[in-house]
Amino acid sequence: MINLHNLSIGYAGEPLLENINETFELGNFYCILGRNGSGKSTLIRTISGIHKPINGYVTLEDKPLNSYSNKIKAQRIALVLSRSPQTNYLKVIDLLNLARYPNLNHWAHHSKKDYDHIHKFIDIFNIQELISKRLNECSDGQLQKVMIARAFIQASDVILLDEPTAFLDPAQKLEIMQLLPTIAKEQHKLVVASTHDVALAAHTANQFGVIDHQTFKMINPKTSNLTNQLPSWITAHLNESTSGNIFR
Repeated sequence: MINLHNLSIGYAGEPLLENINETFELGNFYCILGRNGSGKSTLIRTISGIHKPINGYVTLEDKPLNSYSNKIKAQRIALVLSRSPQTNYLKVIDLLNLARYPNLNHWAHHSKKDYDHIHKFIDIFNIQELISKRLNECSDGQLQKVMIARAFIQASDVILLDEPTAFLDPAQKLEIMQLLPTIAKEQHKLVVASTHDVALAAHTANQFGVIDHQTFKMINPKTSNLTNQLPSWITAHLNESTSGNIFR
């Protein structure tokens, strides 16, 4: 469980969001919605602990996040940023193997259990044909799927994803956005993703985290009066999807 306590985030003392008090529960998939520059990525980075808040704090299982060692944070939180890794000549399978590093034994050797865990998520995310490729041989969309799989291979309780479907084609967007809530529920993970895919988020998320005018609030997308709780720029996207085409 992640809690945000009077959290204000931004850069150089200039807040993007202020006084956030929200809870993210295990077993759920949350989508953070907001316009460009509204603070979605900054919020993801702050929750992960790699960006310092302006005010307030984040707790993980009721302990301040900054009280955990880097090793324990790596075991508990996995983060996928929108930028691609710079290790272009590394093979995909090597990158995936490295995801187990925080959980390896004293000699840093992979066990059969580690390899079984890795190949389980290779199958779940359908990236079998990529594992022998080098990262610079993968398309942006392929690399994005690899990085999402890597986050789950890390076996952390909390998975934070910044724009995880940005480079995916429509079919792959749907595949990933349907997988995320399923894995969150079945494996009791907390999965949080920032996204511009409003219609897809409405079909898959357990909760919306909506950013609007420097405020953040949680909304249940299944509520009967959803459109009354959302800003107009989001409802416009939802209205476009009522024909049944959720990729519009």
